[in-house]
Amino acid sequence: MKRTLYLTNLILSLMLLVWPLQADAAETDAIDVGAIRHLQVADTKLEEAPMRVGNLDVLAPLVSNNSALLRKLGAWASRVDATQLPSNADQGGQWFQINRAGGAPLVLCIGKTTAIVEKNVFDLRAAPLMIEGRIWLPILSLAPLLEAGVKLDADGTLQLTPKSAAP
Repeated sequence: MKRTLYLTNLILSLMLLVWPLQADAAETDAIDVGAIRHLQVADTKLEEAPMRVGNLDVLAPLVSNNSALLRKLGAWASRVDATQLPSNADQGGQWFQINRAGGAPLVLCIGKTTAIVEKNVFDLRAAPLMIEGRIWLPILSLAPLLEAGVKLDADGTLQLTPKSAAP
C-alpha cells in the first residue's frame, strides 16, 4: 500500500512538472511555420531571416555575441555541466546548455533532436545546428522550455517575449 501511494505521488509530481511545458507547447503548435519571415526577440529584430526546417520549426542564431538575444529571454548559453548529462550521452557530441534564471538548464547537443531538463528528455521538432561558428536554435521547440511567449504578426515577424513581459 505504501509503495502504491509513493508511486502515485511520484507520477503526479512528474505530471505537474511537465504539464506546464506541454500546455505552453500548444501556443507554438498554432503557428504557421511557412508564414514566418523574421524573428524578433523582445525589442530586437534579427537581421538574418530564420531558417525554415520543413513545416516543423525555424532555426535562428540566438547563441552568439555573448548570448545577448538569449539574455533578453532571461537565459544564457554556456558549456555543459557534465553532471547534467545522462550516463548514456554521446561523449563526442557538441553539448551545451541554456541556463535559465530560477530554472534548471536546458541541455542540448548540436545535431540532436532532444533537450534534457533535470534528466528528463524532451523531443524537439528540429536539432540545433552550428553554422559559421554560431549555434542556430529551433525556436518553436525551445520557446515553451524557455517559458517565452510567441506571437506571429501579420507581416510574418515571429515575436519571442519573456513570459513576464508577455500580455
